[in-house]
Amino acid sequence: MINGNVDEFIDVITYQDVAVMYKGFRYFFNGLCFNEKTKTYKIEIYKEKIKEGSKYEYEFVEDVFSWKSVSKDECLYHLLNDKIFEGKSFYEVESEMQWIDW
Repeated sequence: MINGNVDEFIDVITYQDVAVMYKGFRYFFNGLCFNEKTKTYKIEIYKEKIKEGSKYEYEFVEDVFSWKSVSKDECLYHLLNDKIFEGKSFYEVESEMQWIDW
């Protein structure tokens, strides 16, 4: 992972939102959230692009990934292993991702 350690990145997504740049798009990881009412965890990724005419504003492109489970480990497993980045898993592309401030 460019600008960071992949193990640290995975740890951080368990308690806060983070973002990466990958192939010209920003991928916003909505960190692992626990819903007290339903007793479930949820984690999501949104794909965004630079807004036309702007250097710093992004606009939504698509929902890339969403997983809900009673197990946080199951959510993380699917985030890291499902083929969600152009048919590749997180681990297959993380070396090309740049961890950025958002």
